Amino acid sequence: AYYAPGASAAKMVEAIVKDEKRLLAASAWLRGEYGHQDLFLGVPVLLGRGGVEKIVELSLTSEEKSALDRSAGAVREVCEFILRAQGRLETALEPWSGA
Repeated sequence: AYYAPGASAAKMVEAIVKDEKRLLAASAWLRGEYGHQDLFLGVPVLLGRGGVEKIVELSLTSEEKSALDRSAGAVREVCEFILRAQGRLETALEPWSGA
């Protein structure tokens, strides 16, 4: 649980520093890729000096696309929960904010 994440991060840093345009899996902001919009999701990307230089869209089987859609739905649910909770916290703190 310690080596693999560290090795992956090192490969990402190397790809960026050396401008390698290396194909790696990373969390990237989707703008319509894989049928998803305005969401960070783990997808194949080309990493280079500019960070994520390209999101690589692979052909997915219907089962793979369904699994990706479920994953995206779960990420979206967590994001929406956090935003709702943040709003409730801000409302709860208003009396003490001095505004």
